[in-house]
Amino acid sequence: MMNKNGYTIKELVILFSLLAIVFAIGIIRGSYALKEAYNTDEIKEVQTNTLILAAETYAKMNEDKFQDEETYLFGSELVNEGLLMDTESLDYSQAKIKVIKSGDSYKAEIVE
Repeated sequence: MMNKNGYTIKELVILFSLLAIVFAIGIIRGSYALKEAYNTDEIKEVQTNTLILAAETYAKMNEDKFQDEETYLFGSELVNEGLLMDTESLDYSQAKIKVIKSGDSYKAEIVE
């Protein structure tokens, strides 16, 4: 199949066609993987924001429990109060949250 001077045009066309197909499949799979990772990051961000908002709401509803500058609580308290709902994919109960009192407002942070 090989001439003395190298490969024939037909062989090169077949080779480059196969390489193009392999690269196309790789790019498509790679784009799906990136899209899934992006969606996972978005979901995690929404979960974090939901947890923070629920903690700040809980602090405003229960000001007597949050007299100190910093108070810690677990997500299970928010679930028990009905501010959050645990599901199979969302387990808020083990999340530890720090609530910081600043004047009349509250700021919540998730403690890792």
